[in-house]
Amino acid sequence: MLIEITRALAVATLSEGKSGGVGSASAAARSSAQSELAERDRQTRAIQSRFNEFDADSDGQLNESEWIAAIADTGLIISKLELLSLREAAASSDGRVDLQSWTKFGFETLIPLLSREVCFWLALPLLPLQTGFKC
Repeated sequence: MLIEITRALAVATLSEGKSGGVGSASAAARSSAQSELAERDRQTRAIQSRFNEFDADSDGQLNESEWIAAIADTGLIISKLELLSLREAAASSDGRVDLQSWTKFGFETLIPLLSREVCFWLALPLLPLQTGFKC
């Protein structure tokens, strides 16, 4: 995602230089890229804020009980095995869940997982109607 945003900004900047002015297409691309960067920044701050909220002992990592509390707070309905599997996925190479590995986990796993779950619950009332609802 960050690569696409960076490309959009680069294309907008190059278009601006070639045309000698800001065309509506390049201005729209730049505006879209800036909006996506702002959204990514907002999501990063939210993910990191959640880490700080659940790092109860302020040691810079989430131990097992802090991890369980953080994931439980998301509202995900998962088994203990899934919970532990997610923790393994989130842990850095040394087995710890620190701010950096939590942030990576947030973008690569947690946000997509929560998005699918929200989509499921939104679509559930429509499923009997077979409306072709898609997320």
